[in-house]
Amino acid sequence: MQKPLIYFALALSLASLAGCDKGSDSSNSDITTEVPLTVLEWNTYVGDKLDDWKQHPEEQAKLDQEHFQRVAHDVTDFAPDIFVAVETYGKRHAIQEAMAKAHHMSADDIHYHTVTCLDENGKTTTQGHCAADIIRPTTDNLTIFSKYEILDYKEVTADEEADGEGSDVKWNNWYFGAVLVNVDDPKTGNKQPVWVVASWFEWREDSGAPFSQLYEHNRNKLYGQQQADDDEALMSAEDIADLDRHVRARQAQKIVTTISDLINNADNIPVIVAGDHNAMSHLDFTEQWADQHYGLSVDFPVSKVFTDAGFIDSYRRIHPNPIIYPGSSWSPMWKNIAAPERIDFIYYQGNKLEPIASAMVDSPSAGFSDQTSDHGAMLTNFNLLIQPNTEANGT
Repeated sequence: MQKPLIYFALALSLASLAGCDKGSDSSNSDITTEVPLTVLEWNTYVGDKLDDWKQHPEEQAKLDQEHFQRVAHDVTDFAPDIFVAVETYGKRHAIQEAMAKAHHMSADDIHYHTVTCLDENGKTTTQGHCAADIIRPTTDNLTIFSKYEILDYKEVTADEEADGEGSDVKWNNWYFGAVLVNVDDPKTGNKQPVWVVASWFEWREDSGAPFSQLYEHNRNKLYGQQQADDDEALMSAEDIADLDRHVRARQAQKIVTTISDLINNADNIPVIVAGDHNAMSHLDFTEQWADQHYGLSVDFPVSKVFTDAGFIDSYRRIHPNPIIYPGSSWSPMWKNIAAPERIDFIYYQGNKLEPIASAMVDSPSAGFSDQTSDHGAMLTNFNLLIQPNTEANGT
C-alpha cells in the first residue's frame, strides 16, 4: 500500500515546485499564482470497544489511546492542509497535534470546527456546548481541520426534516456542516477562500450488502459455480439503487439545496464537498463497464445528486477507469466483500480548483493485520488559483 503514497508525494513535490516558480517574489502581490492544496477525507472509526466498557473504563481508555495514536500517525503521514474527519469521537487534540507535526506548526495554529456537537445526553447542541472531548458515549462526528484560518461556517443545530413536513428523513449536524477556509500563498501574501463541506449519510439499510450479494451471484453464475442463493431472493439493481434513493439521496439533495448560494458563486469561491456517503457512485457502474462488472450497471443516485449540481468527483477525474482504479474504501477490515465499494468522496466545483493527484489508501500504515479504520482514506491534491486582491467573503 505504499505506492499510492509515493505517487502522491511525487505529485506534491511537483506542485510545490510549480508554486515556487510562479510566486517566488514576495514583494510582488499583483500576480496570479497556483498553490497546492491537499485535502483528506477519512472516517477514522470509533475504535475497538469492550462489551462492558463502562465497567472497565481504564482498559477501554487504553484501547482508545492506542487507536488515537494510530490515527495520528497516519494523519501525520498524509500531511493534509484540510482534513474532513468523520467519526472524530474525541480525537480532536490528537489530530491537531498530528497535523501540526506534519506542517511544523504549533497545534494551537491548526484551526478546527466541530460540526457535529452533542451534549452529554446525546442531543444536538451548539458549538459552545459541544461535549467534544468525551469519547464514550460518542459525541463529535464531523470535524473540519485546517492549517489555514477558518473565517465562517454554515451548520444546522437542531433536528429538522430533510425534505418537508412529514418527512421520515432527519437532518441535523450529524450529516452536514461547512466552513470557509482562507488559503494563503506565502510567496505573495494573497489569499483565496474555499468553502469546505463535511458530509455523512445514513448507514442503515445501505445498498452495499445486497449489491455485493448480487455481484457475487453474477460472478459465480458466469463461471458456472454452484449457487448458494436463489435468484428470486436477490434484489434487482434498480431495487438496490432505491435503497439509496429513499434516504441518502434525499440527504444529499438537502446539502445541495442548503449550499445553493455557494454553488452559484463557486467560480469566485470554490466549493469542496467531502464525506462518507455510505453509498456507491454511478460513475463506477455505468453501461460502459458492465461487462467487467459481470453484466451489472447501476444508476446509484447519491453521486448523481452532486454531479447534477455541477460537482466533479476528484478521484474519478484523475482515475476515469473504475476497473483499473476501483478506489474501494469499504472496507479494509473485511476483505471478503465481493463488490468494489467506493463510498468516500471528495467532490469539487469552481474553475479555480484543479485536481492533480488523487488516491484511495485503504490501510495507510497499519498493514492488513491491524487496520486503523474500517474505511479507506480519500486523499486529493489540488492546485488552487489565487488571484491578487481576492476578497475573503462567503457571498
